[in-house]
Amino acid sequence: MFLKPGGDKNRKLCNPKCPPKDIRGLFLNIDGIICFRSVVSFGVLGLVFHYLLEPMGGKLFRRIPKHIIYAGCIILIAVFLADCILSFLFRTPITY
Repeated sequence: MFLKPGGDKNRKLCNPKCPPKDIRGLFLNIDGIICFRSVVSFGVLGLVFHYLLEPMGGKLFRRIPKHIIYAGCIILIAVFLADCILSFLFRTPITY
């Protein structure tokens, strides 16, 4: 169930000072949730990332020595495992 703009007033939002943006007046919107401008900008930025930024990042990544990449991967795996263990031990109850 989605919380539509102007919908159920009794339902609490995560941050009542910043309610969901109402885009019902924008061009080609779907139930005030998504609009044409959002879809096109997301698609264009996805293409920019794929064709421009990703190849540049690949070139930079190939310059890094292997031992530094391995060390970075081990650090990320350790942080991920610590996060999983701590999340399991200290769960926050879902209150929505």
